[in-house]
Amino acid sequence: EEAVETSAAVSPKLVLMDINMGELDGIEATRIITRTDPSVKVILVSTYALDDLPPAARTSGAVAYVNKDELSPRTLRRIWNDGGDPDWP
Repeated sequence: EEAVETSAAVSPKLVLMDINMGELDGIEATRIITRTDPSVKVILVSTYALDDLPPAARTSGAVAYVNKDELSPRTLRRIWNDGGDPDWP
C-alpha cells in the first residue's frame, strides 16, 4: 500500500518492486502503479527462479524481472537503457 501511495505522490520514473510484500503483494501493487501512470517503469525483484514466477507477474505491467542475486547497478542501467527487458512479455 505504501509503495502505491508513494508512487502516486512522487511520480517516479523507476520503481524496484519486491514481489513478496504485505497484504498487497508486489504484483498487484505494480498493476495499480502502472495503470495509474503508464510512464512509470517497474522492475520486479525477488528470489524466484524465472520459471517459478507467479504467472500474474508477466501481466502486471512490469518491464522486467530481476532475481535479487543478479540485481546490480549495471543490470538496472541496461534495463533502463533498453526501456525494459525485451524477453519479458
